[in-house]
Amino acid sequence: MSLLIYGLIGGLIPEMVGIYNLRCVEKNSRPAWLTSRFYWISTLVMILIGVALVYFYENILNLKLNEIIAIHIGASAPIILRNFSNGKTDLN
Repeated sequence: MSLLIYGLIGGLIPEMVGIYNLRCVEKNSRPAWLTSRFYWISTLVMILIGVALVYFYENILNLKLNEIIAIHIGASAPIILRNFSNGKTDLN
């Protein structure tokens, strides 16, 4: 299986955990974002960015990745991007 699929799985895991945590909340008490089109589109974009990061590491930087690392990259994409946007990166 392509490492990109593992990146996709990694991106899905945090979202599914968040939704799983709402399983005991009554339907009328669930957060409004759960049915928000904006939320789901931005979530899909973030998951796809995780896949793109796996592609970038593997094919552009020529790093040797395995399945677990690809899952971690996909799952951590929002954190990686938040740190880049805050200027908290040290690439040296």
